[in-house]
Amino acid sequence: MSDFLHLTALGRTDPHVERIGAVTIAERFSLSIVSISLRRGVVHHDEIWDELSTISKFQTRPGQWFAIGEYDVSFSNSAKAVFGARATFTDQTDAWVIFDVAGPDTLFEKLCNVDVRKLEEGAAVRTVIAYIGCFLLRANGSFRVLGERSMAQSLHHSLTRAARSL
Repeated sequence: MSDFLHLTALGRTDPHVERIGAVTIAERFSLSIVSISLRRGVVHHDEIWDELSTISKFQTRPGQWFAIGEYDVSFSNSAKAVFGARATFTDQTDAWVIFDVAGPDTLFEKLCNVDVRKLEEGAAVRTVIAYIGCFLLRANGSFRVLGERSMAQSLHHSLTRAARSL
């Protein structure tokens, strides 16, 4: 039997962290992403999320959310236990790359058309960075960028190029 090598989206065995001046760009390899879609006819209630308060989540469209948590079987199972048959779950972990970006807000002025100063803690917005469809989240006083895994190298290059230009 072969020994498979688990690689990050940037093709490494360990997540890449890069510091450029006041900016830190960290690839997050230990996070899981699960898409949660309400089934037809199910009405959303905020109380559902109260039971999942430890999970970071954001809405991607009406009736659908991405939930992000540490890579662990219990992460997905806890969401399934709360929603039960009211929702459908799809593991999105291998479809996306996640970069945590700490640094001045002006970095994103160079990257996308989002006024990040108005982006509140926990908020998310769909945007484009270097022609790549992304989600931009404000989390823990910094930013989290979710981009297509197949475009990880290009997205990382755009982030580092913008950081060098500050």
